[in-house]
Amino acid sequence: MRTAWKDIKLYVFIAIAALVAFIIYKYSLLDYLSEENMERIVKAAGHWGPLVFIGINVLRPLFLLPVGLFSVVAGIMFGPIYGTIYTSIGVIIGSVLAFYIAKYFGRDFLIKHFGDKLKTFDRISNDHGFIIVMLLRITPILPVDAISYGAGLSQISVWDFLSGTAIGILPGTFVYVYMGSVFRNLSVKKVIIAVILFAAAMLIPLIWKDDIKAMLSNNNDKKDA
Repeated sequence: MRTAWKDIKLYVFIAIAALVAFIIYKYSLLDYLSEENMERIVKAAGHWGPLVFIGINVLRPLFLLPVGLFSVVAGIMFGPIYGTIYTSIGVIIGSVLAFYIAKYFGRDFLIKHFGDKLKTFDRISNDHGFIIVMLLRITPILPVDAISYGAGLSQISVWDFLSGTAIGILPGTFVYVYMGSVFRNLSVKKVIIAVILFAAAMLIPLIWKDDIKAMLSNNNDKKDA
C-alpha cells in the first residue's frame, strides 16, 4: 500500500494543483492580489499588517506569483528596512514550504524513473548544496520558486537550502524593496541609488567566481583521493 501511494502521490498533487489553478484563473482570483488590493488588505489588518503580509508571502509559491511584486509592495508599505525584513521572512518560509512539497511529492518519482541518472546530480547537490542554492538565489537566472521546487527534488539538505536561501535572497530583496520605497518619495538621487544597488547585486557572483571554482575543485580532489 505504501509503495502504491509513492507511485500515485505525484499524480494526485498534479491533479489538485491543476484544479486549484483552474479555479484561480477561471474566477480571476489573482486580481485580488494586485498591488492596490494587497496594500488595502495589509492596512486593514492594522497592527497585524506585517504578519498578514508575511502570511500571504508564505503562500505565494503555491500560486507561482512573482516575488518581485511582493518586494516592491513591501517597500511602498513598510520602507526599505522593515520591508526587507518582512519580505525575507515570508520568502524563506514559503521557499521551505515549496522545498518540502517537491521532496514529498516528486522525489520518489524521480528515483523510480531516473535513479541511475541522478547519481552525479545527487552527489553534486549533496556536497555543494549551500553554494548552489546561494548562487542561484543571488543570480536572477531562474525564478525563486523554480529553485525551491528544484532543490526539493535533489539531495540538498534542508539546512543547506535554508541557509543558502536566507543569504542569497538578501541582496535582490533589498534592491526590489528599496525600489518600492523610492516610489513613496520619488527623486533622481534615489533612482540612481536603486540602479547602482541592482547592478551591484548582479555582480556579486562574478566577484566570487574564481573562489567558488577553487572551492569546488578542491572538494572534488579530496573525494578522488
